[in-house]
Amino acid sequence: MMKIIAIQDIIDCNLMLKEKELAFKLHIRDACGKQSFWIEPLGNESGELQYKDMYQALEAFFGERGCKISYSEDKINFWVD
Repeated sequence: MMKIIAIQDIIDCNLMLKEKELAFKLHIRDACGKQSFWIEPLGNESGELQYKDMYQALEAFFGERGCKISYSEDKINFWVD
């Protein structure tokens, strides 16, 4: 059964990113049959370490909700498995 991520989860995730001082914002796309998400870098201070911390934070956030993330090749888009 496919896990559905609610809009409130996205709001909570963006709040968590802000609290961790990670300069990114998560957006949701509702595609046919599968939700997809994209990561918007905010500002230009998002260095390599910021990306690493952001990916860890996202994986922990969705992991707490029983979800695993699969990234696109560019790691800007992802899906929940």
